[in-house]
Amino acid sequence: GPFILAGKIIVLLFLFIWVRASLGRPRYDQLMGFAWRTLLPISLVYMIITALLTVFFK
Repeated sequence: GPFILAGKIIVLLFLFIWVRASLGRPRYDQLMGFAWRTLLPISLVYMIITALLTVFFK
């Protein structure tokens, strides 16, 4: 019920705060490099797979 949901939320918040405090803040150039090298290719592959599945199963 609601107590389990509240417990899960508290655990997730604790983990996010703990990781943020442990690792520190990434620099802008690190974030941009991660976006261009990792996130953009993943999203392009995902879009191609979605388009192919849409054409194949339509």
